[in-house]
Amino acid sequence: MTKRLFSRWTLFFCLSILAGCAGTQNNKNLLDSEKNTTHKFSKDEKTNLRKIHSVYSSWHGVPYKYGGTSRRGLDCSSFVQKVYKNAFNINLPRTTKQQVKLGRWIPEETAKVGDLVFFKTGRNTRHVGVYIGNGKFVDSASSTGVTESSLDSYFWRSHFWQFRRVAPI
Repeated sequence: MTKRLFSRWTLFFCLSILAGCAGTQNNKNLLDSEKNTTHKFSKDEKTNLRKIHSVYSSWHGVPYKYGGTSRRGLDCSSFVQKVYKNAFNINLPRTTKQQVKLGRWIPEETAKVGDLVFFKTGRNTRHVGVYIGNGKFVDSASSTGVTESSLDSYFWRSHFWQFRRVAPI
C-alpha cells in the first residue's frame, strides 16, 4: 500500500513538473507581442509583424541544423533568409557573416519589427534573428530550433552585438 501511494505521488509530482515546463514553452502567437505592450506599433510594424508571423508559424519547431536549409533542419541565417524572402520579398545572402554587412547599424532603442538582430556567441561564431518588438525576436537556435527568443534572457543579452535595418520599415 505504501509503495503504491509513493508511486502515485511520484507520478503526480513528475506530471506537475512537466505541466510547468510545458507552460513555459513559448508557443504563443507572435501577434500577442503587439497586444502585451505599452509600445505603440506603427501601421507598418503591425503589417511587418503579421508577415513575419506568417513565415514563423510555418517553420516554428523545425530543428536547428548547422548549414541546414530545409524542414529537416536549418540554421539561423537560413531561417532569416526565408523570413525576408517570404515576408518582404528581399533576397538575403546565405550566411550571418554576409548578412551583417547589409543595411545600416541602428541603436537598440530605435529597433523596429523586421530589423535584424545579431549576436557574437563565440570567438568566431555569430547568430542572427528577426526582431518582432518588445525585446523579442524569432530565430533558429541550436538548443530549440525555430522559436521566439527574448533579448532579456541572460544568454542573449550577454552576447548581443547589434541591430541592422534592411527591410523597408
